[in-house]
Amino acid sequence: MDIKLETDTIKAIVSEAVMASLTSEKREALIQNALNYLLTQKKDGYSNHPPESLLESAFKQALGTIAREISSEMLANDTRVREVVRKMIADAVEKLLDPTTYSETVERIKNAIEQGLSRR
Repeated sequence: MDIKLETDTIKAIVSEAVMASLTSEKREALIQNALNYLLTQKKDGYSNHPPESLLESAFKQALGTIAREISSEMLANDTRVREVVRKMIADAVEKLLDPTTYSETVERIKNAIEQGLSRR
């Protein structure tokens, strides 16, 4: 006989058992520590960005996912939006290739590459 339990079921059983075994004081301390952990900013050693908490990070990821879905939907379904974005990209490329600012663009690209390599 082979018994298989889903991961979510196991988590629920263990969580219920742990919570039932704790005194109210210990339960409150556990909840407080969990909240502190979620809200404490974590320093990222590989980034110059300010540190953020796990909760902030999760929220940013969720917002990014939703923004990508909405953007994709708008670009796929609205020809007006697609044409505006196409024109914006064409204008940006034209500016990028403008001979009067070409050397500045090359310098910015060079600096970006140097910064990326120096972080490693």
